[in-house]
Amino acid sequence: MTRTAITVDGRTYEFVCLSSSEELEGYWDQWSALVASDSQRTIFSSPEFFRAVCKARPDSGEPHVVFVRRAGEVVACAPMVVSRQTIKRVPCRTLKFYMRRADCVAPRDRRGIAEALACYWREISSQWDVLALEELPDSSETLQVLEAAAANWHDCRSLPRGPTDTESFLVTDGSWEDYMGGRTSHFRRRWNRIHRGADNLSFVTVLGASDSDSALQDIFALEKRSWKVTGGSRLTDDERAMFLELARTTGGDVTYQVKFIEAKGEKIAGLLSYLHFDRVYLFLTFFDQRYDKVAPGKLVMGASIEEAFRDLAIREVSFVGSYATAKVWTSSTRDYRSIRIYGRSMAARLAYLTDRWKHAKAGLKPRLGKS
Repeated sequence: MTRTAITVDGRTYEFVCLSSSEELEGYWDQWSALVASDSQRTIFSSPEFFRAVCKARPDSGEPHVVFVRRAGEVVACAPMVVSRQTIKRVPCRTLKFYMRRADCVAPRDRRGIAEALACYWREISSQWDVLALEELPDSSETLQVLEAAAANWHDCRSLPRGPTDTESFLVTDGSWEDYMGGRTSHFRRRWNRIHRGADNLSFVTVLGASDSDSALQDIFALEKRSWKVTGGSRLTDDERAMFLELARTTGGDVTYQVKFIEAKGEKIAGLLSYLHFDRVYLFLTFFDQRYDKVAPGKLVMGASIEEAFRDLAIREVSFVGSYATAKVWTSSTRDYRSIRIYGRSMAARLAYLTDRWKHAKAGLKPRLGKS
């Protein structure tokens, strides 16, 4: 554990950096309380997701979780890690959020906290060669403040990227009937036709961590019978391990659910989702390609979306990515951007030159900090 005090605009902040699971044990409740109070929270900034990723991927980096104190009160948390790689035989340290789309948790004064964090990252620049914020929302104040601050960091370079990804989402204000009524007649006719074809199918839902391993193995088995066998991106072993670990999590603010469609006792489609406060995340959807004519993938996703509308506690469905099936249900998307800051070390310069060469193809220009 290390402590660093920094004064920004007359306010003194203390940054407590924890680098082991043992040190974090005493802070889980405070982290959860911050998330519960943060109106811009996401599942990716939750302690449950952090623990699942660290257990499933211990080689993803050493914990570097920063709790920010002001006037003796914990006011923010930045769940980060330090990853190590070798570039041209030179060790390189990258300080980053533990996974893409994770951001600082700050219920109040987000911009002030972001400005203080930028000063802290600058203060500890000897501990990192590259500072990376990967796939943060375009509206993220952490991203905006760091971009502005880094432009004035002497002898530092930055490579902005964006948008690097998009996320489809559906706000569940109103009723399911209102939502369907607002869709085109062609959409409603198509959905009704698919729904009528489900008369001989049954829906099975697995909730909580009671039978998580078995349910997830069934989901993974469906992937092997899906179109992704011959095309698309398959789940990696690390991703499977992460979903298994997250599903095993009991308590906390993340609830796991798997919804299956069965035909004559055989599972032909499955959808893995997680509920985090008032938002449900549709992470994985697979279906047996042999049953393509009954559109089981659309059926299981539609059933989950209808449930979200009927649950008054849910205000949004996140499709996590943006893909053809998601765009069937919504046209709303969020853009995500990234930025990398390169320090003054030899490793930082090598990393900068390597990334600059990659980014040159995309027409992105580097920025040189001002002295």
